[in-house]
Amino acid sequence: MILLDMDSQSLFQKSKRKVFVSYDHYRDAVAFEEFQRLFASLYEITRDNSLEREIDSTDGEAFVKYLREEELKDWGCMIVICGTHTHLDKFVDWEIKSGLDQKMGLIGILLPSNPRDTKDVPLLPTRLQKNFDGGFAVICEWDGLISTQVDLTQRMIFAMDRDVDLIHNTEPLQENS
Repeated sequence: MILLDMDSQSLFQKSKRKVFVSYDHYRDAVAFEEFQRLFASLYEITRDNSLEREIDSTDGEAFVKYLREEELKDWGCMIVICGTHTHLDKFVDWEIKSGLDQKMGLIGILLPSNPRDTKDVPLLPTRLQKNFDGGFAVICEWDGLISTQVDLTQRMIFAMDRDVDLIHNTEPLQENS
């Protein structure tokens, strides 16, 4: 009789869903930290470390290519935390572009600080807005989300099951932040 040496802890561990989080690193870092604190036990969470990475941050195509080929492999869902200036952040746009190139599910989370237009519509990054309008992206409110953590899992499943033919990713890359 041969006994296999198995780590019983890894035998019963369920693999976590992989989530890439995009956000305005200057203004919404606290929200990202709170998101990570609340959901790290449920999901494998990562973010772009472009602020620390030595890559030409003025070349959008190089940035998108790097993310697509190096950072976003095997990630199933992208979450965009939308605060005060997220809709103006070129890095968020570039990250969304990369995620859509990978056909990742796309969820926008509206922070209470997210501004609204004159019709009370949230201001979203253009690429996120077009994918929401076209039926691909999912949007939810921060306050509702943090009170019901399980709800995020259902939204992720829904986002990742969306028909990739609904993806709209033809906008030119945002140039200014």
